[in-house]
Amino acid sequence: MNTLRLVAPRISQSVLRLGAARFASAQSNDPIQRAFLEKLRDYAQKSKTAEMGLVDAKPEDVKSLQEQLAKLDAAFEAKGQDMTKFPTFSFTEPDIKQVGSSIVCELPQEAVKGSETENEEATYVPGSLII
Repeated sequence: MNTLRLVAPRISQSVLRLGAARFASAQSNDPIQRAFLEKLRDYAQKSKTAEMGLVDAKPEDVKSLQEQLAKLDAAFEAKGQDMTKFPTFSFTEPDIKQVGSSIVCELPQEAVKGSETENEEATYVPGSLII
């Protein structure tokens, strides 16, 4: 039993290493994956230098985007706002008010004693009555 505890972690580590080695060799041998990674790297380089974030855009495309953003600025009165970014939201916890009344009525002791004798089946709790 003790030898199993000592051997099991070593086996699992060797299996993980074998899987990692196969994955690394698959990256270097798969031409489709290699071409895909090259395209991703090219796109990343082009996107850093692209005008307004448009990769391989024609001047007409950039002009059209600028016109559409100008229309959005006019429609939503958003001068100076970057309409190409996702909006950020900030929520604050609302003040929760307890529903009900804050009126507290003190019952006279004579009325409490009298009602106790009249209705013996009712549950009686002495003290203030909160409405």
